[in-house]
This record gives sequence, structure tokens and C-alpha cells, in this order.
Amino acid sequence: MKIINSKNIKKTLAHGNVLRKKIINQSDVRSNIQTINDAYLLKGKSFEDDYHEDCEEIYYFLEGKGEMKINKKIFKVRKGDCIVIDAKENHGLKNKSSKVLRWISIRIII
Repeated sequence: MKIINSKNIKKTLAHGNVLRKKIINQSDVRSNIQTINDAYLLKGKSFEDDYHEDCEEIYYFLEGKGEMKINKKIFKVRKGDCIVIDAKENHGLKNKSSKVLRWISIRIII
């Protein structure tokens, strides 16, 4: 058993604009979870063209509104939405609100 408090985890930067706390790393679990992140984009920020050869990625939105691009299609996202991105799908995210766009991402090796 492990208990992890995200208050003790330092923020890092991913994709140039995504602030995140990496809550779970692959070495923390015996399953195929690669990472679990508490992530957010500040007002007006975005990232594009992320791609995972060997991982599915789940985004569960906690705050804000945005646009997620998956394989060149745009989807509006907001608090409470959950998006599952298959391996090899190009994806990006843009904060379209005046507040923080915050989500939990779970990356699973397939």
C-alpha cells in the first residue's frame, strides 16, 4: 500500500504549457499504468500534436472549458467530461475559458 498526497509533489512542465503534478509513476504500481497526472492549462494556453505509440490516455476534466483535438477533429470539453484517447491518436488541448482548465490524465500501457 502507498499513500501519496499531491500537496507534497512539485509541479513540472509538460508539452511546453501544461503544468502538472505526476501523482503516480510506473514504478509506483504493478499494473500497466504509466502515469496519473493532475494537470492544467492556464487561460489562453494550449498544446498540440501529442502522440503515444504504446499507451491509451484518459482525460477527466475537473474545471474549466476547452477544445480537444483528436485526429484533426475538434471536441468541446468541460468539467465532468471524460475522453479516452487510443494509442497512436494525435491529440491536443486548448483552454477556451477565462479560468484554469484542469484535468486528471491517466496513461495506460497497452
